[in-house]
Formats: sequence, C-alpha cells, structure tokens
Amino acid sequence: MKHGYVKKIFERLDLQQIRNFLFTGVELREIDERTYIERLEEESQSIEKRLENIFKNKEELDEVFYELGQSEETHAEVFFEMGIKVGARLIFQLLYQN
Repeated sequence: MKHGYVKKIFERLDLQQIRNFLFTGVELREIDERTYIERLEEESQSIEKRLENIFKNKEELDEVFYELGQSEETHAEVFFEMGIKVGARLIFQLLYQN
C-alpha cells in the first residue's frame, strides 16, 4: 500500500495553506517564500504609485494615504482577532474533542 497521502498532508501543513483554506476554502497552490516585510512592501508599491499618479496635490495624497492606512489597520485588527479566536477554537478541539 502506498502512503503518498501522508506526504501530501505534511506538504499542506503550512500557515499560508491553512490561512488560504480558511479564507477561500481552497488549497494554496504555491507557498510565498518572501519575508513578511518583503510581501508587505512589494504588494503595496503598485497602489502607492497609482495613488501618486491620481492625486497630484500633496495634501490630498496625504489624506488618501491616511484613510487607506486607517482602513488597512481596521482590517488587520479584525483579522488578527479572528485569527486568535480560530487558534483558540483549534486548541479547544485538539484538547477536548474526539
């Protein structure tokens, strides 16, 4: 009997895989090997450039960046809180449920 499925289970044992499955319900195809800092910086560059092209007025651009930052902060807070709850629920299931 071949046990290739065991190897597949451990290949999926990755925070990015778990996150993607919880958010979308599907398995992530490829693990992103960049650091958190690299991912944040690289993924924000395009929107920053786009906003700079749209808002030529420095004060208005600063205002848009502030509003975008507030929105990102709220999203981060909500998803962090959800993550803590998901983690606690997983620990509960591991410890107390069959």
